[in-house]
Amino acid sequence: MAKENILLIQLSARERKMMIASIILIITVFYTMWYRLQITNIENLKKSISELETQNSSNQSTLATLNLQMQTKTNFTQTSNKKKNQDSEDFWPTNNLAILVKKIAETSAEKSIQLNTIALISNEINEGVVKNTFSIEIKSSFLELAKFLENLEQSAEWLAITSVNITRFENELKECEAIVLLNTFEMTGNKP
Repeated sequence: MAKENILLIQLSARERKMMIASIILIITVFYTMWYRLQITNIENLKKSISELETQNSSNQSTLATLNLQMQTKTNFTQTSNKKKNQDSEDFWPTNNLAILVKKIAETSAEKSIQLNTIALISNEINEGVVKNTFSIEIKSSFLELAKFLENLEQSAEWLAITSVNITRFENELKECEAIVLLNTFEMTGNKP
């Protein structure tokens, strides 16, 4: 043991300085590597938080839409219960829209229409008339889509197509996807 201590003592001042500088350099390199790893972890966490916030925002939007649909269905049920004694000319039920759309799709010539969703977007009341705006997502051929829209528009006087957004599939010339916005109208018990 005494010999080892003697070896350390016998190092020159220059050699001791070099050894101390080497130790400091090694510590600095390890600290820098650790620090960069922590920065990378922080950046990954920030990215994950951002993705979760985006997903949360999307979920809140979906929840709001579902709440609106539930509220509209509840209002419709309450209104229809009050209106059972009224003539059919005074009240047009919106729930018939889903039945009407499916019936038209089923009666299309080639039956190549695929209804993906029917969703309520908004609900407004103006001078005793309830205006509901629906979004219908459809996948079909262009020809079948045109027939479907024509049949839908001619089938009921209580609805109006307001817009059609058609997207063609990249490598498919015959198939398309469409989002149809339409309004339905129904009378409330309050006449203007």
